[in-house]
Amino acid sequence: MQSGSPEDHLTLRLGDGVAWASTDSKLGPTGKAGQLWHVQTKDRARWPHISFDEKSQTWIRGPGGKFWLGTVGVPTPESLRRPEIIDGTYCLLNDGNRWIMPSGFDLPCVFGLGDDGELSDLVKREFVPFYEATVKAFELAANSIDSELAIPITKDNRTEVATFVASMLQLNYYLSFELAIMLGLFDLPSLWRGLILATDAEKINSMIDAKVEFDEKKRLEGLAEDTPDSNYGSEASA
Repeated sequence: MQSGSPEDHLTLRLGDGVAWASTDSKLGPTGKAGQLWHVQTKDRARWPHISFDEKSQTWIRGPGGKFWLGTVGVPTPESLRRPEIIDGTYCLLNDGNRWIMPSGFDLPCVFGLGDDGELSDLVKREFVPFYEATVKAFELAANSIDSELAIPITKDNRTEVATFVASMLQLNYYLSFELAIMLGLFDLPSLWRGLILATDAEKINSMIDAKVEFDEKKRLEGLAEDTPDSNYGSEASA
């Protein structure tokens, strides 16, 4: 990434992935000098020093021109994978690769103490924003599974959905929303798959349906027990 502001790397939500920064003496993609922030990946050893090179790099302009995002070659899930990841489900995205999508309802926890004195699971502090975003996204995913719309992602909510799905991928990869778009990870079907997996919507809906079915079965059994036998107390025919 090239930017005139050292703080702009935070816009990309890659603060923990920046290995080091170097003021580049060469001209950047805008024709002006700037600062390069190199994202730590498994391929870093191939490039001991990073500088702007329009022949070997691909650059796209960030929103408002605050920064430019560049890559060397085509990043893959393997090259962007973090050293430690959160277990999840493989999700086929529009680039043809399978990315490990964690569930926002199955994030690392720490033990807390409940009001009853028993241990309870509390989402670790650094993952709370992801959990809260998942709770919000779940409403859209769960309510839409049985919707008449095959894919209920519209122009009004697609940026919000894509930002959420990209943020969940960021837990396992050195990836930002901008880089996800640059790599062509999302079309409507893949974005929908990512949303469903990141919110566990299908599994949770199935559990809710099973609970409703179980409760209804118990209710009917209770009614059957309360209903007297139609032959009870009747006299036998002669």
